[in-house]
Amino acid sequence: MAINISTQVTLAAEGEDDCKDWIKLNTDVPFIGKCIHTNKATSEDAVTPVNAFPKLMWALMNLLMTVILIMSLLMIVYSWVLMTTWWYSTSNYTKGIWLLAQVAKWMALLWASWVILKVINPNFFV
Repeated sequence: MAINISTQVTLAAEGEDDCKDWIKLNTDVPFIGKCIHTNKATSEDAVTPVNAFPKLMWALMNLLMTVILIMSLLMIVYSWVLMTTWWYSTSNYTKGIWLLAQVAKWMALLWASWVILKVINPNFFV
């Protein structure tokens, strides 16, 4: 059984209403849709061949950042719970401090990587 994972792009037919004068994609790409507009006189919100990749990357980055921030918040709460249960086990306080330091370190690295990306190419997400 062969799976076809080609990136085939076809021009929409004249009579088609959903992608008339657009490039029709075979699949519904998240955050972009099924159509890429080919006319140069489009609105700023329209997905064109020039801005399709930056729009996709911006949306995926926002999704990834949201997941990372939620997981970081949960880890901070868990480390707080560990630190407040020091009376149960003295190693809990040490584990909580270590986990809090790890979250802070990885959040700083995440922020630094974003800054480096913006310094290298400030127009990447435009």
